[in-house]
Amino acid sequence: MFSVRRLTKRRMPQRFVPGVRLEYWILTGIFFAGLIIGTLGTRENDGVTFLNLFAKRLVQLRVGAGFLTAAGSTFFSVFAFLAAALLFGSSAFGLPLLLFLPLARGIGVGCVSAWLLQRAGMQGAIVELTLFLLPDCAAALLVICYCAFCARTSMRMFSFHIAGKSGTGIRADALFRLFLLSVLAAFLTSLLAGALSAVPGPNLAASGVWAAAL
Repeated sequence: MFSVRRLTKRRMPQRFVPGVRLEYWILTGIFFAGLIIGTLGTRENDGVTFLNLFAKRLVQLRVGAGFLTAAGSTFFSVFAFLAAALLFGSSAFGLPLLLFLPLARGIGVGCVSAWLLQRAGMQGAIVELTLFLLPDCAAALLVICYCAFCARTSMRMFSFHIAGKSGTGIRADALFRLFLLSVLAAFLTSLLAGALSAVPGPNLAASGVWAAAL
């Protein structure tokens, strides 16, 4: 009985906080690193740069664009990240590429926030809080959680195929089922983004932002 308890304790995943796996903390940290990179990389006096053009295009798709445009752009953006995570998570060598996904998501959120604040000031802050904050937080959480599950599956595949360890815990069917649930959550997130973009109040406050995005 004592040896079984020791073995069970030894196989428990590492956690900083009870109930939260280590990979969630790592991917969350990578997302915030991307957030900082996107914020610092988008500067008003830099002129035409990739991040500036990227942020401007994202703002155009969400501010004053209507329900369908905002919802559609949000859904396909999150779906692309989830599909990439599914592809990388199905490979024994997909872990390094999975780490890039929350980084890219963070860069996108950071550059949009910086662009709004730099170009429109207080109006940009209002638009960020009313139109972007909730959908972006939901999308980021969705991507991080699914990437964490895919990373765990990819590491188990690597241990089984490369290191020759036991294949216990590798469940490709669970990976796909969770992908379908994540796509459903992404659809609900896109409806939220579209609904917020269609509300007249935030769009009236965003008139200065829309003028800056033209």
